[in-house]
Amino acid sequence: MPRARVHDDDLRTRLVERASQIIGAGGAEALSLRGLAAAEGTSTSAVYSLFGGKPALLGAVLDAAFESFGASQRDAASRCAAQEVGVPEELLALGRAYWTWGSSHPDLYAVAFGQATGIECEPPTAAARGAMGPLYAAVERGLADGSLRSEAPSVLVGLLWAAVHGPISLTLSGLVGDDRDAQQTLAEATMRAVVRGVSFSAAERAYG
Repeated sequence: MPRARVHDDDLRTRLVERASQIIGAGGAEALSLRGLAAAEGTSTSAVYSLFGGKPALLGAVLDAAFESFGASQRDAASRCAAQEVGVPEELLALGRAYWTWGSSHPDLYAVAFGQATGIECEPPTAAARGAMGPLYAAVERGLADGSLRSEAPSVLVGLLWAAVHGPISLTLSGLVGDDRDAQQTLAEATMRAVVRGVSFSAAERAYG
């Protein structure tokens, strides 16, 4: 009978998840391979077998954070496509998905977008680039159909990103209290203000 694999995909996933929690709370310097292995009831040799060392583990944590974030963005974009909504409404949907993901996954948010973690992320990984794909695609469509004001795509993406990043950061830092409805109201108002600012109204589009 073949021996069961000890260093399997399930263990790899658990190690990445636990490492994300540690890094989200204390930065990459708080992560030790020995402590991580002990927390998951395995050995440091298992960590080395699966990742080859700490740098590769940190890269896997960063990729996992962006893959999770990217999945939330792609899901929102797919729903918008199915409903055939306009670009401004899609931008709001992407922002809401971003806020929901970030405020619900503080560890992953801290790894991907939060305070300095000590993870080397230049050049951006494929997961990081792909995560922002739906937002860039929506902006490009808005520029093409005239629903968004003419700016460089990177400028519009930066404005829209900041409109959500700020409320998430304030929420996770506790600076806006712990009332979930109030936190969401702040995020929604901020997103709407920015989307309105970068969009042409129907009257503006009709009369130039």
